[in-house]
Amino acid sequence: MRNEDISMMNLCKFLTYEGDEVFGHDYRHPAPLTVGLPSESWEWQQYQYFLKSASLNVQRYYADCHKIPNDYLIVRKDAFTPETCREELMMIDLPNHCVAIPMKWVFRDKDMTLFEQWEVIKINRMDLPKRVRNAPSLMKALEKAYEVDFEDGFKDLFYDLQKENPEEFNRRKNYIDVRRNEIVKEVKQINKLIKNLRATRNNEWTDKYDWVFHEYELSPKSNWQDFGFYCENRDWADGDPWSIVGYLRKEGSVVWQLSKYTEKIIALSKESDELWSKGRFDVYSYTFMD
Repeated sequence: MRNEDISMMNLCKFLTYEGDEVFGHDYRHPAPLTVGLPSESWEWQQYQYFLKSASLNVQRYYADCHKIPNDYLIVRKDAFTPETCREELMMIDLPNHCVAIPMKWVFRDKDMTLFEQWEVIKINRMDLPKRVRNAPSLMKALEKAYEVDFEDGFKDLFYDLQKENPEEFNRRKNYIDVRRNEIVKEVKQINKLIKNLRATRNNEWTDKYDWVFHEYELSPKSNWQDFGFYCENRDWADGDPWSIVGYLRKEGSVVWQLSKYTEKIIALSKESDELWSKGRFDVYSYTFMD
């Protein structure tokens, strides 16, 4: 133990009359500085700051005192719920409402990329080759691991989504393309329903109203306004506005149905645009295998 640790413990003993405890906590063991993810409310950025500010020499001391394996992290009990009996048996109970669990469980539950996982690994795995642990980035660390013949062992430290859960990996990889194709089919189906409705001619859907819908389709407003909203806010200087607007409040009418269909098309188009902006699933962020 370092001299400063001994001095601090002696000071605690001098200041208390509670035997081996200070305010109910055993002062003979340093506080668990390597706490993994203390609670579900912590954001990754906060945890990342915590990792960078922790002392490398001290953080592993508490874990070693409790004989915690190198590939385990200490977390609060409320931060992890075991899903199987096997997981429950693998957990290590610790004081102060903490448990130790395999790092990969944390990586899996927090859906961390390989780059985020490396930030945790390089701080907590003190048994890594020094050249690997001191590498400035994940890719550089992988290069150094290859140089010291530690490539396979290095990759085994990570939760590789393609290796651990190939079904989920493929689902994510293909989700954007699959969903956008589904949206195209849904829009085509809705447009077919709209075409059939517009073919109707009765008191609540006249040639005049159909011309208003045709005008709506040509308007750039149709990209963000449904037909009902367009009718309610249209300049009706050329006719009586209340006849068509009145049908909007009649559930099941042609005007009401067209309003709902166009609203759905706008929502689907927005979803498609959002999927496109996200881009394809970045396979290299979650696996070493591709």
